[in-house]
Amino acid sequence: LRALAVIGVILFHADLGLSGGFVGVDVFFVISGFLITSLIIKDIKSNQFSLSGFWERRARRIFPALYVVTITTIGLSYLFLLPKDFEILGGSVIGLSFFSSNIFFWKNTNSYFSGSAEEMPLLHTWSLSLEEQFYIIVPIVFLLLFKWRQFDKLFWVISAGTLLSLLISIVGTTHYESASFYLLPTRAWELGAGSIIATSRPIKSYRLRTIFSVFGILSILFSFIFYDRSSSFPGLSAVPPVLGAALIIWSGVGFGEISRLPIVLKVLSIRPLVFIGLLSYSLYLWHYPIFAFARINEFTQGSIIRKLLIGILVLLISIISYYFVERPLRKKSLNFRYVLIGVILSTIILT
Repeated sequence: LRALAVIGVILFHADLGLSGGFVGVDVFFVISGFLITSLIIKDIKSNQFSLSGFWERRARRIFPALYVVTITTIGLSYLFLLPKDFEILGGSVIGLSFFSSNIFFWKNTNSYFSGSAEEMPLLHTWSLSLEEQFYIIVPIVFLLLFKWRQFDKLFWVISAGTLLSLLISIVGTTHYESASFYLLPTRAWELGAGSIIATSRPIKSYRLRTIFSVFGILSILFSFIFYDRSSSFPGLSAVPPVLGAALIIWSGVGFGEISRLPIVLKVLSIRPLVFIGLLSYSLYLWHYPIFAFARINEFTQGSIIRKLLIGILVLLISIISYYFVERPLRKKSLNFRYVLIGVILSTIILT
């Protein structure tokens, strides 16, 4: 599912015919909400959860590759951006360092889809800051519910928060579309949809799993194909891809053998897609600045071949990033003290 999401996003930003591929970010939000909630619940129930341990895992996962991309982007921006644009980049880096780049881009872009915004090399980091804000709030809420002995009400608390956020998103998109696109209160429901699945019982019926997974993949593909930059988003327009991702995940929860999965899940489990899924974080980080610089230098203008060559470059760099940055620094064998020192020093240097 990660592979499907990142392929959609890359094809959209490469302008290779998938006009609604940007909803891949919404699919990522659902996946994140599901995984994070599942991990927290498992650790809390086994009395192994700690905020420091949770945030350590998030730091290992997010920051090393992100800082490599950011530092590389700053170096390239010094060469290719005009002074005013370079100053804006500096502001986005500071926002990113303090988990608030989504707020920065909300204040400094008329729209995510505007031509000027698409030449901001770190524009895509708005989604990372939004997720980081979610990671700060949600574990604390879960711990408080556990401490107050209300953990059995977790499903209803998550559902109520998700519904409230969706309603805010619908109203906000109508009147404040840019703010609704970038900010957590109008996007939290998408992560909450994944959290709901994490707190739901598995589906017992194989037929129902099959129906849900088919409906889910069709909902995502419909959004990929028929949405475009003019679509009012998020609000109600975000419901099909979010619901689709949630249903696909739910249809696979509790299955032990791939051979018994519904056909949609079997397809999503083939090795090439799984491999792309493993690379998805690096692909997401690297693709945007590379395509942004290509647009700035008019390298890809009107040429599908050049766009494909850039895509191959993104893939190669992402493979290197995954094997030599992401994987080594996620291992527990590397003392977290060194990772933390690296994160702090990188943040100081970047700001």
